[in-house]
Amino acid sequence: TNKDTYLKAARERASNLSQRLTGPGWFRSDSGTRPYYHAAEAGFPVVSLVHYLRIERDQNLTQQARTTIGKALDYQIELTDGVSNPFNYARQNFRSYRNGKLGALLQEGFFIPHSNETNYWWQGESARLASLATAAVLGGRALGGKSSGPNFGVSPTLAAFAQSQLDWTLGRNPFDMCMLYGFGVKNPPSAISAGDMVKGGISNGITGA
Repeated sequence: TNKDTYLKAARERASNLSQRLTGPGWFRSDSGTRPYYHAAEAGFPVVSLVHYLRIERDQNLTQQARTTIGKALDYQIELTDGVSNPFNYARQNFRSYRNGKLGALLQEGFFIPHSNETNYWWQGESARLASLATAAVLGGRALGGKSSGPNFGVSPTLAAFAQSQLDWTLGRNPFDMCMLYGFGVKNPPSAISAGDMVKGGISNGITGA
C-alpha cells in the first residue's frame, strides 16, 4: 500500500525480531532463554525479515535486518555441522516441556522433542525442513545472492543445506522413504487418521524419540 502506518508496524516487528536474536545466533521465543523452534515454521523469522526488506527504505534498518538474517543462518549451519551428521539434517535448540513444566536445560537435537506443550508436534518434520530450506534460499539471496542461477542463487554452503533438507523428505534418509506420495522407491504406509493420500501429497515425515 506504501502507507507509512504499515511500514511503521513492520519496523517495530523487525526490530523485535532482531532483539530476540541471542549472541550465539538463535532466536528467543520469550523474555528468557527459551529458544524459538517450530515443527512447521522453523525458518519463519528469517523469511519474515526477507519480506520486510522488500518495503524498507532506510539503509540503516535494512542493514540491521540483513545482519540478523546472516547471523541466524550462520548459526543454523554451525549447529547443523556441530556433530556427525551424514545427511546434513537441520538441528535445533530447544527446552523440553513435561508434566506442565518447562525444562531447565537448553538442549540441541535433530528432531522436535516429544515432550512439548502440544503433545503432537513431533509427528513429522517435512514442513520444518522445507521452512528451513526456504529460509536458507531467501535469506541467502537477501544477503547478496541472486534470484536465479546455480546453487539457488546463494552461497554453496546455504545451497547444500537447503538441498539436504529437501533430499531428506524426498528419500535420502535412513529408511529410503520418499514422503512425496507416488514418487520414489517407497512411500510411508497409509494411515486411517490421515485419510486417503493422493499423488503429490507430502507425508508429515520422520520423527525421533
